[in-house]
Amino acid sequence: MTVTMTPSESLIEPGTEPRRGRWTPDPEPFDWQRWVKQFEASRGRKARILHIGNVANNGYNNAKVLVEAGFDCDALCYDYYHIMGCPEWEDADFSGMVEDHFTPNWREVDLRGFRRQRWFAQGPRYWAIAYLLARRNGRARSASILWRVLSFQQWLISKRRTRWLQGCRSFARFCARQYERARAAKPKTRELLEKGVASTLDRITRLAARVARFYRRPRAMVLWHVRRVRHVAQAGWSWGLQVGLGWPWPFSTIWRVLLHLLMTPVLVLALLALLACIPVVLLDAIARKIGRRVRRSLARPISSAVPRPLPRPLSLSFRMSRAWSGVKHGIFAMFTGVDPRDLDTPAFEAEFQSRCAELIADFDRRFPDRPDRLVMLDMLPYRSVLPLWKELFSRYDLVEAYATDPILAMLTGYKPCVAYEHGTIRDIPFADNPTARLTALAYARCDAVVITNPDCREAADRLGVKKFVPIPHLIDRKYYDPGIADDGPLPPEVCPPYIFSPARHDWDIKGTDILIRSFAAIAREYPDLQLVTPSWGMDVHRSRELIAQLGLNERVAMIEPLNIHNLIRVTRGARALVDQFRFGVFGGIGPTALAVGTPLITHLDHDKSDWCMEPPPYFQAHDVATCTQALRAALQCDPGALRASLRAWMRRNYWHGQVVARHATLFARLIDQKPRSTP
Repeated sequence: MTVTMTPSESLIEPGTEPRRGRWTPDPEPFDWQRWVKQFEASRGRKARILHIGNVANNGYNNAKVLVEAGFDCDALCYDYYHIMGCPEWEDADFSGMVEDHFTPNWREVDLRGFRRQRWFAQGPRYWAIAYLLARRNGRARSASILWRVLSFQQWLISKRRTRWLQGCRSFARFCARQYERARAAKPKTRELLEKGVASTLDRITRLAARVARFYRRPRAMVLWHVRRVRHVAQAGWSWGLQVGLGWPWPFSTIWRVLLHLLMTPVLVLALLALLACIPVVLLDAIARKIGRRVRRSLARPISSAVPRPLPRPLSLSFRMSRAWSGVKHGIFAMFTGVDPRDLDTPAFEAEFQSRCAELIADFDRRFPDRPDRLVMLDMLPYRSVLPLWKELFSRYDLVEAYATDPILAMLTGYKPCVAYEHGTIRDIPFADNPTARLTALAYARCDAVVITNPDCREAADRLGVKKFVPIPHLIDRKYYDPGIADDGPLPPEVCPPYIFSPARHDWDIKGTDILIRSFAAIAREYPDLQLVTPSWGMDVHRSRELIAQLGLNERVAMIEPLNIHNLIRVTRGARALVDQFRFGVFGGIGPTALAVGTPLITHLDHDKSDWCMEPPPYFQAHDVATCTQALRAALQCDPGALRASLRAWMRRNYWHGQVVARHATLFARLIDQKPRSTP
C-alpha cells in the first residue's frame, strides 16, 4: 500500500482550537517528593492510602505508581472479578483467553511468571477486609493465610458455573425446599407424612437388622461361621482340581488357570461385601434412632382442641447461615485480632442514626430542586457492613474511593476522602434511585474529586463539587517502552495492514456502525486493508449482520478482547486506531494510540475538554462522511512525522509523571489539612 503526503482538513493540530475556562494548578509549587520523605521521617512510616474499587484497573494502576513514588498503598477490589479489573489483564503478558470474562480462572492461561502484589486484595468483601486488617495489624502469618484464602475463593468463584457445582447447588436447594415444605405442611398432611416416614423407616430398620444380626452374634459363633465358609471354599477348590485331573493336555492346564482366575475376583468381591455391610450397620443405628423419635412425636397427646397460633419456624437456610455467621466471626477475630461483633455497639448505632439525619438534611439543602428525596430507607442496606468499613478506614491516612464507593466513606464519616470518577457522575447521580441519591451527596461532600473524563466537569458543577482535580487515565511506561510490551506475535486473525478499533460494539454510545459503514466506503480503494474489532459489546450481533449485508465478512476480523500488552502490540502495528464518536472526550483508548504513535480517529468536543488539556493531533470524525474522510487521510499521512507530534503532546498533557505528581500533591495537602490519629 502506498502512502502519500496530502493536506488533510480532518487533522486537528495542537493549538488550533481555542481554550475555554482553562484549569490551572495551584500557583504555589509543591515539592511532594520532599513531603513524602518528611512524613516518613516524622511518623516513622510511609503515608498509608487505601484505594477502594478497581473498575478498568484504575485503582490498581494508581496504587502501583504511588507505591513506586513512596506511598504505602493498598487496593481493595471486593466482589468484582471481571478480567478488566484484574492485575493480570494489565501487567501479565499472556496469550489466549480465559473462558469466563466475568469470573476468570487465571490458571487457564500461562501468565509467564506474573504474580499479584500483596497490597492488592480481591475477593469477597468480608474476607478481603479481613486480609487488609491482618496486614495492617502486623499479623504477617495470618495475612499470608488469608491471602491464600482469597486466592482459593477466587478460584472457587471461577468454577461456580461448572456443571458439578451447579448440580450440587440444585440438589441442596431441592433438599431445602422439601424440608421446608414438610415443616410448613398442614397438621393432617404432616401426620400422614410422618406415618409414611415411620413405616418406611421400619422397613429400612428390618432390612438393616438382618444384615446387622451377624455382627451382634457372640465371638465364638462368628468364628464358627468363618471356619465353615473356609471349609466349604477349600472343599470346592479340591473338587474343582479333581475334576480337571483326568482331562488331556492342554485342557487340564487351562482349567487350573481358570480356577485361579476365578478365585481372585471371588476373594475381592467377598472383601467388598464385608466393607459394604459397614454403612448398612450405621444405617441401622440411624434408622432406629429416627424411628424412635418419630414414634414419640406421633404418640404425643393433643393438649387442647382449640388451635393455638404457633410461632413461625425458622427456615433451615436461616439457621444454617446464623450458625455459619458465628463461626465466620470467630475465624475473623482469630486472624485479625478484631471481633466484628464488638464493633457493632449501641454507640455506633446512635452515631449512625445521627449521621443519617444529618445527611438527609444536607441533601435537602444541597439539592432543593430535585424531585426525589433522600430518606432513611436509602441508607439502611449499608448499615450491617459499616462497622467493618469504619474499622478498616481507621488504619489509613486517606481513602481514595472509586465510582460509587465514596458512599462508604460518607456513611462512616471518614475524612479525608477523595472521590475518583471514571464516567461515574455522567449519569448515575441524577437518576431516581437510592444509589443515585447517595452518590450525588457523597461526591458533593468529598474533600476532593478526581475527574478523569473532561465532560464530567459539567456534572461536577451540577453536584456542587467545590474542589476537583483533572487527572487523566494512567498511561504508564509500558506504552512507551518497547522492551516492556515488545513486538511479539499478533493474534492469528490479524493480518497487516489493518485498521484497529478496540471499542466495544455499542451503536448508541460508541457509534460502531459509523466505522463499519465508513470502512465499506474505502474497502475497494484498499483491497488488502483489514478492519480489526473485538467480539464483545451489546450490539455485536447487529454489527455482524451489518458486516454481512455490506459484504465485508472476509475483510473484518473479530477477535477476543486483548489484554494490555497485546493491545499495545496490535495498536502499534495498526495503520490507524478508531475510537468512539459520541461522547466527544478521551477515554482510555485514545491515549493508547497517541502513546505508541498510531494515528487516532475520533470525535472530540473541545468545549468539554479544553479546560484541562490542549487538543491533541488527531483526525476528527463524527459521522459516516467525516469518518470516511478521516480514514483516507490517516492512511495517507506520514507516520514518522505524526509519531513525533503525538509523543510530544503526550509528554505535555498525559505523561504518567503528571498522574503521580497531581495525586501526590492532592494527597499530601489533604493529609496535612486533616491529620489522622492513625498509628
